[in-house]
Amino acid sequence: LQFLKIKGDFVVFKDLFRRRKVKVVNNEFILTLEKGEICDARLIPDEDHFFFTKGFCNHPVDAYKFITREVKNLKKSEPTEQQAFQLELLRMFFKMEQYSHLRCDQIYSRDSKVRF
Repeated sequence: LQFLKIKGDFVVFKDLFRRRKVKVVNNEFILTLEKGEICDARLIPDEDHFFFTKGFCNHPVDAYKFITREVKNLKKSEPTEQQAFQLELLRMFFKMEQYSHLRCDQIYSRDSKVRF
C-alpha cells in the first residue's frame, strides 16, 4: 500500500499490485506517514472501506525505488508470486530493524548478502 492522503474520517492508500485506491478508517498512527510512503498492513473489509489490524509495517523511504520496480515486474505474475514478494518485503523490513547499521540498499535487494 502506498499512502496518498487523509480524507475526512478515512485514509486513502493505493494498492500497488491492483492499482486501485483503498479507503481505510483513520487510525491515529497513520498521522506519522508522509505522502508516497509504502507500508504493509492487513486489512479487514467492511462494506466500501477497510480497517487495519494491529500489525503494521512502514518501509524505509530509501526502499521506494526497489519496491516499485519489483511490483512493476510482478504485476502480470501469479498471485502466489506477488504474495511471496510481500512476505519477502516483511523479512527485509525486520532485517533492516535488526541490522540498522547497514544501508537500505544492502537489505532491500534481490541479491542481498544478508541472509533471510
